[in-house]
Amino acid sequence: MLKELSLSGVGYTGEILFHGLDELATLSIMIWDLDSIDFVNQLTNLQNLTIAETSVQDLTPLASAHNLEILNIMGTEVSDLTPLTNLQQLQELYISRTNVTSIQPLLGLDNLIYIVLDKNKVSDWELLLKAFPDLQIEAY
Repeated sequence: MLKELSLSGVGYTGEILFHGLDELATLSIMIWDLDSIDFVNQLTNLQNLTIAETSVQDLTPLASAHNLEILNIMGTEVSDLTPLTNLQQLQELYISRTNVTSIQPLLGLDNLIYIVLDKNKVSDWELLLKAFPDLQIEAY
């Protein structure tokens, strides 16, 4: 079974089909004309997701991605992290160059150990330091 898949490229604009890839643990989609991640519902074993440098705005499909440990949304148009509120397995989060303004939805994620949040509009990142004293934060 396929466990890891990486897709990268500017030119492809067709629909991505993930039928039969329910064992996929790592998916990386970068520099792609991607504006929806509705397909994530089909990937029940997904642990590592990168959707960097895409047009994705809405993370709602991730609300049920309970196995997700690493999420990279760098360079996307995401502004709301609320869909991540119940992702208790999430350990690493990359939100550089996004439209995110608040990390409040992350405060209940007890396993979060690393976050990159440079070059964005987050104004309340100090909340992370209070909630997670051992959290590694990169904010250039």
